[in-house]
Amino acid sequence: MASLQLYRNLLRETKLLTDYNFRNYAARRARLGFEQAKTVSHPEIAYQEGLEALQILKRQAAISQMFPSSGGFVMDSFTAHAK
Repeated sequence: MASLQLYRNLLRETKLLTDYNFRNYAARRARLGFEQAKTVSHPEIAYQEGLEALQILKRQAAISQMFPSSGGFVMDSFTAHAK
């Protein structure tokens, strides 16, 4: 159950990234990491690595919000209209 909460937290933090490319990369990396962790022989080590990745993502999201990218991206405007 803790790993599901970690997965949700990772995806929640990806939404805070302001850059489209970084946001999609982080979400894709979270999904792939959890798919790969299904076959790991030591799940507690994978969980600790996930916690470390969450801390990195939180720091990166804070930096992303402090220093937003200068140019607008076509995909950002597209996803805003789709909502």
